[in-house]
Amino acid sequence: MTYHVFTLDILKYALQRALRPALATAAVAIVLFFPVDASAQTDFWAAVEGPFGGATVRDMAQEPGGALFAATTGGIFRAEGERWEAASGGLLTSDVRDLHVRADGSLLAATHGDGLYKWSGEAWEQFALPAQFTTSVTETPSGRLLVATLSGIRYSDDGTTWLLSSLDGIQATPRRVASGDSFVFAATNVGVFRSSDEGTTWDFASFGMASFDVTALAAGPGGLVYAGVNGGSSSSGSSGGSCTIYRSRGNANLWTCVEPVTDPVSVTSLLIDASGRVHAGGFRHIFSSVDEGDSWSARVVAPTTIGALAETSSGRLVAGTTGAGAYISTPSAITWEPWQLGLFAPIRDLLVLPDRAVAATEGGIFYTSNQGATWQRMDEENPLLIDTRTLAVDADGRLLAGTVSGVWRFSETSRWEFLGPASGLRIGALSAGPDNRIWIGYHSGVQVMSASGSWTVMPIQGDDGAFRDISAIGVMGDGSLIAGASWDSWRLPAAQVPTAPAGAVVAPWSLVSTNELPWFDIQTMAVSGNRVLAGTRFSGVLETTDGGVTWRVAAPGLNGQEDVQDITFDRFGNPFIATFGSGVFQLSPFTRRWIPANTGLGNHLRIRSIAFDSAGNAWVGTISGGLFAHLVTSVGVEDEAAGLPGDAASAGGGDGRQELQIWPNPARAHISVQSPIGATIEVYDVTGRRVIMAPGGVETPQRLETDHLAPGVYFVRVSGGGTAPGAGATGRFVITK
Repeated sequence: MTYHVFTLDILKYALQRALRPALATAAVAIVLFFPVDASAQTDFWAAVEGPFGGATVRDMAQEPGGALFAATTGGIFRAEGERWEAASGGLLTSDVRDLHVRADGSLLAATHGDGLYKWSGEAWEQFALPAQFTTSVTETPSGRLLVATLSGIRYSDDGTTWLLSSLDGIQATPRRVASGDSFVFAATNVGVFRSSDEGTTWDFASFGMASFDVTALAAGPGGLVYAGVNGGSSSSGSSGGSCTIYRSRGNANLWTCVEPVTDPVSVTSLLIDASGRVHAGGFRHIFSSVDEGDSWSARVVAPTTIGALAETSSGRLVAGTTGAGAYISTPSAITWEPWQLGLFAPIRDLLVLPDRAVAATEGGIFYTSNQGATWQRMDEENPLLIDTRTLAVDADGRLLAGTVSGVWRFSETSRWEFLGPASGLRIGALSAGPDNRIWIGYHSGVQVMSASGSWTVMPIQGDDGAFRDISAIGVMGDGSLIAGASWDSWRLPAAQVPTAPAGAVVAPWSLVSTNELPWFDIQTMAVSGNRVLAGTRFSGVLETTDGGVTWRVAAPGLNGQEDVQDITFDRFGNPFIATFGSGVFQLSPFTRRWIPANTGLGNHLRIRSIAFDSAGNAWVGTISGGLFAHLVTSVGVEDEAAGLPGDAASAGGGDGRQELQIWPNPARAHISVQSPIGATIEVYDVTGRRVIMAPGGVETPQRLETDHLAPGVYFVRVSGGGTAPGAGATGRFVITK
């Protein structure tokens, strides 16, 4: 696609001519990005192909003779051929932990926050345990359902009445449940438990294990059970110390260490395939055994941890990874290849640079140089950049990445360089100042890196004695700081901000509040001059113009339920917000209210980031659908743009153009336009698409029917007709319904 100057020029000209000068600049963005009904105009947002391959796959299951389903942190995907398709319709959460095919062929999904769902063949329907944090589901031979939840293991015979069972009186967090021939088993953080009465009562069954942090479980026929344990490094086969894979041939009566010689740090997935082979997923490798774990072969499959394993009906193995999508094997499981097409990466942050758009995902950093037509990784050789949380640009234009392992900086010469402050420190917020200082939020407050590379620690501790985990940092125009935490937010005056490296500083942070809110959480901030907007999880969008000393509600239109994840200003200073669950909103300069701008997004309303480029194109990163864009481009009207004004000439002067009179304005079913005989009247929508073309001078004034057009802003051009009144004029009108 090519940028189309016509759209911007005619919008600018019409607004400057039709609106009061004081409103002209503020109103440009509303005509660029006015949400309209897709029935008459093109959708506001259009899906972009990618980025793929950055998803975390937690489980997979195949319908009998049908499609393979993958549960990811970005929802559920479905594949019957080479391509994955989004299959999250009906889900109220994107965090899906487990899939299970019942004996009758129906498919269940365990979600983290909204219980169990059942696949209807077209969409997901709520099945049981709403609002529960479920992690695993299985079925006993008699049809009883067992579900692992954060509150314990629940069981039901009919899916309606659920009872909570006790894990032998021990406080434990169930992670996986698996059904064998005669027993059911549960993997927890304190060991394996076993039940002989289909989950009603449980016994501790971890004898022989040296470590009880059980992460994976698989039960086979004849009492064969395998358990994967997070045991750290060990000596292979040793009964003392830690072990990562245990086997029991007696329904968990006694466990024996059978880990591979290569000593995986932990085993996060286990599978017993149809031929009886056992497969264990660890970091980068899949270990396979044909003799019940007595010996193993290892294959490098992916650049990260193998978190899920499944077998297709054709005998091929599929590996789901932590942050690197899916991989599929040949039937022999000797060679593996990526299976990513359509498997969108959940996007956490977006940044638009002059030559590329960059997306930070839970599976790494991707970039596109052609408006999303193709994507490439920026981190293929660095596994520490897999889990990227936030992006920024320093004063020299270099890309910064905040990850679970500190701050990294990218340059074309040195590639990725670790900046600190400490290996393994999870970055919650990242901001760069004009003086080359870098600010981060972390689990105990704020740290700043000076231009020399030294870090200063500024902890934030509330009156309750707890340190604050900071998720947003704003550097105000006067040099003061605003830091947002999970429940409250804090301000540090400019005079108290350290200007030189000091190791650690006990800074006098003060609680941020309003008259109505004694405290509020800030998750994101955007600064435009002295205007600062702050997005919250519970209190909408707040605004300050004095560096954070006083705050007020920015505008009406939000109902208080919007989880505001990102705020940005377009190039004309008009704010847009991205929310997690309610999509995109823009602030109308006409009504001063937040209005939704979601046409084209479908059900992909869980959004963490929004960005604009210098041409006015908008981008949003979703959790379940990848990247969406609103491109200010032409739709076959390049030739018609010739001769349109590029600035606001006075009527009758400059380029000789006149101000077109249009009435009624606002309009509903029709407009009337004065035009000379021999002229042509053209109406364009905000994307530059011509929606009406009619001969002029048929009647005075000319009546054009507009009842088929959606509400929004439109532009009219009269061309031809010689020098008669009305020739060469342009104008603007608004349709309301």
